[in-house]
Amino acid sequence: MSKQNKKNQLIVQSNDLVEAKIPLTLNEIKLWLYVVSMVDYDDDDTTTYRMYKKDFLEVIGDEKGGGYTQLRKNINKIQTKLITLKEGDDEIDTALLGSSLWNSNKPYVDITIDDKLKPHILRLKEKYTMYSLINVMGLKSIFSIRIYQLLKQYEVMGRRLFRLEDLKYKLAIDGSYRDYFMFKKRVLNVAVKEINDKTDIMVGYAEIKKQKKVISIEFDIQKDKARGRELQSSLNKKTNSEKMTVNRLRLSNEKYFDMLKGIGMTDFAIRRIMDKNEYPYVKYVVNRVKEDNRLGKVNNVGGYVKVSIEEDFYLNDYHQNIIIKKNKEDREKVLMKKRNEDLILDKTEALWIKEMEGCRAEVMELMENDIHLDDFLLSIDDNPMFRTIIRDYKTEGTMGYFNYKTFLTSKILGEEATDFRMWFKKKYDIDIHKKGGEWVVVGDVSRLFKMFG
Repeated sequence: MSKQNKKNQLIVQSNDLVEAKIPLTLNEIKLWLYVVSMVDYDDDDTTTYRMYKKDFLEVIGDEKGGGYTQLRKNINKIQTKLITLKEGDDEIDTALLGSSLWNSNKPYVDITIDDKLKPHILRLKEKYTMYSLINVMGLKSIFSIRIYQLLKQYEVMGRRLFRLEDLKYKLAIDGSYRDYFMFKKRVLNVAVKEINDKTDIMVGYAEIKKQKKVISIEFDIQKDKARGRELQSSLNKKTNSEKMTVNRLRLSNEKYFDMLKGIGMTDFAIRRIMDKNEYPYVKYVVNRVKEDNRLGKVNNVGGYVKVSIEEDFYLNDYHQNIIIKKNKEDREKVLMKKRNEDLILDKTEALWIKEMEGCRAEVMELMENDIHLDDFLLSIDDNPMFRTIIRDYKTEGTMGYFNYKTFLTSKILGEEATDFRMWFKKKYDIDIHKKGGEWVVVGDVSRLFKMFG
């Protein structure tokens, strides 16, 4: 059975687990407590907890910006680090988390609790400590969280006495902070201030000394009702804010929202899907599921759409569909670009021919009077076809006639005007060449399209 994030976010742990030595970092213990907050009383030993990656990062603020990569590392560290539970004279070394199923393409990670820990988390009827997740997620010190847990357990009694070394053991710093002054400055005072500022209890402490050496710490614990109400109010505002978020989502894309509402989805499911998935993909999934429903393969369209998106049932098909569609569009774009290129070059070639024909009368007069003939003969002096050209230069339709006419045209319009490629380069500063009997642009054709609209 798979469980998703629940709303009340209560943490319930056995007192033995609260008392355990837990060598985790700040974000590791927040991750662990976030998982515990998903546990319900009636969960069984096979329950898997589905944690949405983005939700957890939003809760902790992800201040260092590690994102999903760091989240996965933290999960792996919790799976390998051992805590020490004391049960009578026995000490049990165990991990907190069991397996985790991570998929980089999915918005969630499936997590199980280690089998040894389940008796300390599931179906507790006595000797447990309970508090709201909101009390610890805002704390910035691992020691603040652990001391809060240890004192919350004794809230009803109002006092708790620790031997100094025992407290250090529970905080997983036994062997550290041999200088009590530094322990007091960096651990005790930081934790007491944070607990008083941010949680539902108020605490103070007194040092118990023996021969001027501090050997024990006695805490005074009082319920901070006002702060408790403030935290609850904050939680309620968050819930109301989520409702407002749904309204904003609908306004941001009514078509998207109404499509999901129309297949029977809850607002919470709609918010999650709209927040994490693009409309085209979801529309594709909805249409596929509706078709399966029409064929009698699916009964609950909304439910199956939700599961299909979470489990990526249609993701590969969608990507394949996009590739096919994109390939078709790319082919159409290439063909359209080629058609436009051909059209522009055909028009400009016609313009070039028109310019050439514009000086026809002047060229014919020069040909009749053999003006520039000497220059023409010099230009073809080294041409192997010299004799043939000289013989035919006045006969229309011959190579000699064409060469003479072209030479005279260049005298009038300039040498580049007699060659379409050179004329085009001078006029538009774009290179073209012949390919397969057709004129084509050399390199990027976008400048040509910009120039001709």
